[in-house]
Amino acid sequence: MIQTRLRFVAVLGALGLLVAAPSALAGPKNRRAADEHGEINNGPPPWMTHGEEVRLAVVDNFLADGNTMMALDILRQMRVDGLDGPEVDLRQGIALRKDGVTSESERLLLLAQKKMKGDPRPHAELCILLADLQRLPEAIDHCRQATRLSEDDASAWNNLAFLLLASSELDEALEAAEEAVRLDGTDPLYRNNLGLVQASLGREDQAFRTLSSTMGKADAAYMVGLAVERSSDLEAARPWYDKALQHDPHHVATRNHLAEIEADPIEPDPPESTTPTDLPEEP
Repeated sequence: MIQTRLRFVAVLGALGLLVAAPSALAGPKNRRAADEHGEINNGPPPWMTHGEEVRLAVVDNFLADGNTMMALDILRQMRVDGLDGPEVDLRQGIALRKDGVTSESERLLLLAQKKMKGDPRPHAELCILLADLQRLPEAIDHCRQATRLSEDDASAWNNLAFLLLASSELDEALEAAEEAVRLDGTDPLYRNNLGLVQASLGREDQAFRTLSSTMGKADAAYMVGLAVERSSDLEAARPWYDKALQHDPHHVATRNHLAEIEADPIEPDPPESTTPTDLPEEP
């Protein structure tokens, strides 16, 4: 069953079902940002003489575009200029998380959290970081804090639902997934998570309908199969893999998954030995 769970989590990770906090989502593309604000290596652009708010907005643009080096360069200069508050800590923590510098990212995000009481953003970012580090109980705690501090943040509810699903806390996962979709029914990732939770709870037909609203029927049947396999067993999932192949006989993900299972079957744990091990030696 451990191998099944790893396969399932790997597939879900490829779909990107944890989403970034809203503060890191908006902004122009890198080239556009460079054109509008000037390249740092050609000398300080005009906005570098402005205050904290303007510079942080430019940092957010670069973080949204994935340009962490430009973001970190601006943050470094802000610290030099004495603009060294928790907003800087928060964004530097986000940038370092994106770059994989997890220990320093965690330190900065925790520092921001202590200074920004009542702000959900540090909790939301710590949720993502700790989930990446497979520290699920801590990640779930921070996700819960984010939802308490910002009850209308659909992304926080979605992330909580995904982590509760990964931890097999299915009833609470369903409540969180339903809340995410209630707050934002347009995001396909939120619907996907809801469908996966429904399938894990045995509501397979309902899950298939939910997932079919965001993807093809073959993909939807395959995802239901994965969820059922993880929460139940392979034989219970096979009808859904068959259904995926009925909708698309060449469905690559289903065929590859079945081939992997057949090549590396999951063996049950051996029964505990009943042979005594502490008998006295025969004379």
